[in-house]
Amino acid sequence: MNKALKKITCSILVIILTSCLSPSPAGFWENFQEEQQVEHLNNQGPWGGKRIVHWKKGKGTFDKSEIIRFATDNGWTLKSETTFDSYTTQKWVQDGKLIFPLHWKGFTPKFDFDYTGFKEFPRWISGNILVMSFTTGYISIDLETQEEINTNGFIILNEKQNEMTL
Repeated sequence: MNKALKKITCSILVIILTSCLSPSPAGFWENFQEEQQVEHLNNQGPWGGKRIVHWKKGKGTFDKSEIIRFATDNGWTLKSETTFDSYTTQKWVQDGKLIFPLHWKGFTPKFDFDYTGFKEFPRWISGNILVMSFTTGYISIDLETQEEINTNGFIILNEKQNEMTL
């Protein structure tokens, strides 16, 4: 094999290996209060995926400032906080199951379209909730159109602050 072919082969191999080793945007949350985690759905692949973690405290509450600090320490930046009342969240249902209305273009609290992907994001928290949106530094790309959007991470906190979902 000549030198040029060896360089090309090595370059391709390095690109493939390093792209597959890139951590997922939310992987660090597995280390946040592990003893309180009650649900964990993870489906990561070479084309992206999802990670959903749900925490529940038997006693006590989650400290919002601690959540924000943990996210910030891991490269996420708080973008916004929005409270949604139970009148709004009770509409976040698909096929009889509670969902978090998220699709590849982002969080859509008032949706008027049917998107089967919503059921990929179950919601274990009902009632009034706080949704914290974070920038993650990752992007999503529509493979058909090549459209790129920034990928945000979301934390849902219930009104009593004893349940939390990523």
